[in-house]
Amino acid sequence: MPRFLNAQVIRKAPCVGRKVGSLAFEPLPAHGYICNLFVLEEWRRQGVARTLLIQAEQQVQRWGLNHMALTVEQHNTAAQLCYQSLDYVLRGSAQEGMLWKDLVPRNTPP
Repeated sequence: MPRFLNAQVIRKAPCVGRKVGSLAFEPLPAHGYICNLFVLEEWRRQGVARTLLIQAEQQVQRWGLNHMALTVEQHNTAAQLCYQSLDYVLRGSAQEGMLWKDLVPRNTPP
């Protein structure tokens, strides 16, 4: 069953409490999977997606999983850059759009 995270405005009056983004993710047998990530257009490039992704990664690690996966449309270069800035890498072809992240550094014992 997917879990949900929501981002709300904390400091910018008169928007305090307004939902500006959400992320749905779920645990799969071998990794966490991000089902959906959305940020209102006027709130993009302000760290909302990054914050939601980091919170989801932390929860996936608490579940005992060491990898996170997601798919991204080939034409969505802004999203691709966001994911790459958090160390997600392409797995397979660009058309498939599967990105993967190891949540435990490779040089760290499990």
